[in-house]
Amino acid sequence: MALLPPKLDDKPFLKIVEEGRSLIPSAAPEWTDHNVHDPGITFLDLFAWLAEIEHYRLDQTSVSSYARFFSLMGIVPFGPQPAEVTVAFEFESLSETVFVPANTRMWSVGNESLPFSTKRDLFLTTARLGRVITTSGGRETVQTTAEKNEVGHYEAFGRSPEVGDSLQLEFENWFTEPQAHLAITLFEDDLPPRAPFTVDARGFESSAKVRWEYRVGVGGESWAPLDVVEDGTLNLSRSGELIFRRPPEPAAGVPNQLRAVLAEGRYEIPPRIVRILTNTVTARQVETIVNESLGAGLGSADQVVRLKKYPLLISEAIGEGQFQIGDVLDWRVLIDRLKRPEELYESPLRETVIYIAAKLRVTAGALFDEPNLLKVEEQKSQQEYDLARAIDALLSQSEFYQREKFPTVRLPEEFSISSRDSRCQRRSFVRRLNRFLLQSVFPDLFVTDRLEIQTGLPGERVEDEVKTWRNWQRVEDFLESGPTDRHYALDPISGTVWFGNGLNGRTPLTNEMIRARFYRYSQLEKGNLPANHVWVLDVQLPPNTQFKRMATNSPLGQREKRVNLAPASGGRQKETIDETKLRAREVFRKQKAILTADDYETQTLNTPGLRVARARVLPNLNPKLPRKLKLPGEITVLVLPAPPPGEAFPDAPPPEVSEGFRKTVLSHLESRRLVTTNIHVRGPQYVEVNVRGHVFLKKRASEAQVRDNIDRVLREFLDPVFGGPEKGQGWLFGRSVFTSEVSQQLAKIPGVDYITGVALNDKQVGEALSLPYDGLPKSPLGAQPIELVPFEKRGSVPAQGKGGAGCD
Repeated sequence: MALLPPKLDDKPFLKIVEEGRSLIPSAAPEWTDHNVHDPGITFLDLFAWLAEIEHYRLDQTSVSSYARFFSLMGIVPFGPQPAEVTVAFEFESLSETVFVPANTRMWSVGNESLPFSTKRDLFLTTARLGRVITTSGGRETVQTTAEKNEVGHYEAFGRSPEVGDSLQLEFENWFTEPQAHLAITLFEDDLPPRAPFTVDARGFESSAKVRWEYRVGVGGESWAPLDVVEDGTLNLSRSGELIFRRPPEPAAGVPNQLRAVLAEGRYEIPPRIVRILTNTVTARQVETIVNESLGAGLGSADQVVRLKKYPLLISEAIGEGQFQIGDVLDWRVLIDRLKRPEELYESPLRETVIYIAAKLRVTAGALFDEPNLLKVEEQKSQQEYDLARAIDALLSQSEFYQREKFPTVRLPEEFSISSRDSRCQRRSFVRRLNRFLLQSVFPDLFVTDRLEIQTGLPGERVEDEVKTWRNWQRVEDFLESGPTDRHYALDPISGTVWFGNGLNGRTPLTNEMIRARFYRYSQLEKGNLPANHVWVLDVQLPPNTQFKRMATNSPLGQREKRVNLAPASGGRQKETIDETKLRAREVFRKQKAILTADDYETQTLNTPGLRVARARVLPNLNPKLPRKLKLPGEITVLVLPAPPPGEAFPDAPPPEVSEGFRKTVLSHLESRRLVTTNIHVRGPQYVEVNVRGHVFLKKRASEAQVRDNIDRVLREFLDPVFGGPEKGQGWLFGRSVFTSEVSQQLAKIPGVDYITGVALNDKQVGEALSLPYDGLPKSPLGAQPIELVPFEKRGSVPAQGKGGAGCD
């Protein structure tokens, strides 16, 4: 039971006054008039009133205090989140590739007031999946219609995947766009829940490695590696997108095929696929507002303006993902600034832009100096796409940041020198740092989830607004702001913006106009729409483009296939302090430093991305050394993965721990262990248990049926995950198997009278089978070597004493 907090506000005003009056005779004997008209009593009442206020505040913890406490503990309240949706656009005929840049508007029919924006650049392709072929154990199985039958899914590499098995995807047309993607949905409805993946799946290593290839050769007899940009499925460990660069078009007569080959490792649970789609679009419920006028400056202290749309979507996080076309507000302006920094910028920012332009020329090649760059409308999309890829390559350069080249940029704490020295080789750190640098140099052009406030002089006409509009910086308060600092504060919930008073923060002058260069707002939980809505994408499709149609219950009978197969979800308001308090309890229960064996087990069972059925911790043990050696600081963790579902994989062997599984658990524990501990992660050592003995049957009992029941009961009893003496609880690591428990299981079988001579493996009758400390039992593949004795032949078997309960 939790301790009740003490009540600090335990004295009311009258009690404090009474105590004060009682102290007067001892503190000031000459003070004899204690009536209310006395000035001293008036002061006593005043101080008692102030003391009562202080007592009350002692019992009240403010929201700001809780926020500070959570910050010290590393817990940040969740901000508002927009809803996200994935829409499948299935075309009956699409004559040419359609480019859809990031931040393209999309909405569902009937909900036009809830606009969504696409999350990344993508191409609607003419390639359509025709056949799916699984090659397992040298046998090919066409899976084209498997997702449409009563099962609703099919095995990617068969029921028992082995290295070399493959999943072939055959397309009716081929990919002509520079970058393509496949949305792969796995079937996991009958699997136990697992701890969610982290955002970037850092620390997770898939159990099996998949190699993606495309068919090449004159006769199509060979395969070449596919240039994979991003594998969101993590080697078919979860649902996600496979993004790859366009492979060459196959020669005449060669099938248009991609394939996934199981290159190494093994799956604890073989992947099953629900669907593979080509033209899927992922979007979130946000809208980007550009150049919104907020009126003129007043030249007075504490001016307040309000945005037209709110709540705002504000995020301080800096992404490390692929750079998108939609990340730049105006590509023409950006290119012009990079080409003419001497004319548009003053030192030292001029030298910074010159440095960035020189770096970009290296990654963009001749494209950057193209005279008609972004001038020919037909080439604009392709050129913008190539420029975005060039900037994306620039983000990965660890040497891009040179302190002397960015004198005007102030790095946040997360990019401090100490952090950079220890993490500069991490790709994600480098990409976030470089993205922050570009955003700081071009704050009005690089769009993120933030508000960019500007002030400028009306009526001035120049080639570039960088000369007339000045950017303001957002701060939490004006305590550290000087009179000339262009700072503003923001309440994102109400969309209220306020400025300084002239001493702490500059005020907009009367001859200046105020505008929001850009911001994003979202309707949050209103965007959580149900599945099967029809969607419209704000792009120009080629003439005569037709969508596939699907049967519905509407009077028209059919509807176009451009629907969200899953609900739009994730939209929510900012987390309240009370919600953060509840979450903090769960965080500290699951993410605290590991001190005890229970901590190790809890952390192991909650390893992100894995399904762990059971864990056991053995302190002071190094598995490479004899167990009798007690080694302080050595920790061995035994893990048992969750097995495949029995109905789908009836003959699956007991789950083994792959190297990827072991490394994922180890990585998770390493991040929380004490410095003085050394952790080892191992899987179980399975011991096959053969049961010998005589089973005497009742009259008219069927031998075949009893034999089947014996094999089934022993198989269930010896199941390492769901068997054991207490059915459904599984076996503990290292627990012995006793003949008495086996006899009890056999005695429950219908048709069995009694059992004698039960022995396990090479043990004597009645002797228990001891398992190693990491051992678990398993049933043999074939039938158990148990002899059935029909009722009529009892006399031919030597009596060895009845085992188990006799039955009439």
